[in-house]
Amino acid sequence: MATGWSFVAQQRQPVAGGRNFPSVRYSASAVSYKGEMIVTHGYFYNHGLRHPAWQSNAWAFNFASQNWRQVHEGERAGAPSARYSASAVLYDHALWMYGGDDGGHKKSMFNYIFQAWFDELWRFDLRTYVWHKVRFNSAAPSKRALHSAVVVDKSMYVYGGLELADTWRYDFEPSTWTLLIATPADGDETHPGRRHAFAAASATASGFYIYGGCRHVKGMRPQAFNDLWYYSIGSNAWSKLAPSAGMPTPSPRSHLSLVALSTTKVLLYGGALCIPGCTCHGDSWVWDTSSKQWSELNTTDAPIHRYRQSLVVHQQEGAVYLYGGESYRPYMYHNAVNRLKLPAAIARQMIAESGGGADPSSPGLVGPAAASGALRVATLDARDALASSMNDLTGSVRQGIASAASVPSGSIFGAVGLTTVAPVALALLGLVVCAVRARRQQKPRYNYKAVGGA
Repeated sequence: MATGWSFVAQQRQPVAGGRNFPSVRYSASAVSYKGEMIVTHGYFYNHGLRHPAWQSNAWAFNFASQNWRQVHEGERAGAPSARYSASAVLYDHALWMYGGDDGGHKKSMFNYIFQAWFDELWRFDLRTYVWHKVRFNSAAPSKRALHSAVVVDKSMYVYGGLELADTWRYDFEPSTWTLLIATPADGDETHPGRRHAFAAASATASGFYIYGGCRHVKGMRPQAFNDLWYYSIGSNAWSKLAPSAGMPTPSPRSHLSLVALSTTKVLLYGGALCIPGCTCHGDSWVWDTSSKQWSELNTTDAPIHRYRQSLVVHQQEGAVYLYGGESYRPYMYHNAVNRLKLPAAIARQMIAESGGGADPSSPGLVGPAAASGALRVATLDARDALASSMNDLTGSVRQGIASAASVPSGSIFGAVGLTTVAPVALALLGLVVCAVRARRQQKPRYNYKAVGGA
């Protein structure tokens, strides 16, 4: 499947950010909401100042204007304290951030303290940009980081994290937690087991997927995974999914992104294999929930390979947006924004299911929203039809040139001469080819020198 990446916001400096753009950062929390990518918290090391830079501010990137704006100043204005590796989900017009790790920087800025994890749940209202700490009406899970969370219906499902393998459900309305599956015994092959830095996504209301991650094994190198698991809400059980023998599958990795594009497609991007030392990936894969097979996207102009990035879906335009992360070749942190234009068939399904502009926090697609979705799909179909027509025209011109070369000398074309017809036809062909190429791909302007020493 062919698709392409493009820059929509260039890498900028200083690395600490500016008045109208955020700092570089990785392991941030991000969601997509009403045509914007909301990013908060995260971390980077400021090499210029030789100082850790823990983040707690929040930013919104508008997909239409392609501009950033700061929506919250951070913990000095009431946000949760700076942290990274927390989960983030969208529910009821809010970003819900759970868990995370702050490295103990409040006690020791330059010496990382292991297990400085959180068990807090915070709600960031995306209409007022106000943070509220959520109080629970039940016993809650233990502190954790590098776990994953997804929303299904009116609940948030949380799995795993560093040293953990339990499955929990948080019900938003009564604000209660329920332990669904406790940590199994080591070696239990009916369960994903202890793992962290994996990714999760939910495509339907029946359950959710997790992929990859790693596990610390005492006295051994970390164990990296390239397995796909599915948690069924109805049966309250995990099952391992494997493509047919001989079919392709993504390589082992952690700190990757996994997002649901539609009810039948899940996208995997990036990540790294760190056992030890990290090799970053920049590939993109689609899991088809119907055929239960992986397909690698043939992407053009792929961003620098990275891990610990943020990836969100803008379903109404059939695209995904990439922000932040860390890479090793070259070694740098990121604050650029990249857009992945998905294959037309996938984009059409995304737009149709979204309603083409409906509020993603509201269930159901009816009336004008559904009509808008149909219009966007029709527009996409028209674009594809135009590209097909241009291809047909290109073929016709080529055939015309070939025919002109065999015209008898006594005909009118013979009288005019091939030397006249051929240049005109070639010129027309050139215009057609240029138009097709310009329509199909937009070459980004790469400018990574602005990062400096980050």
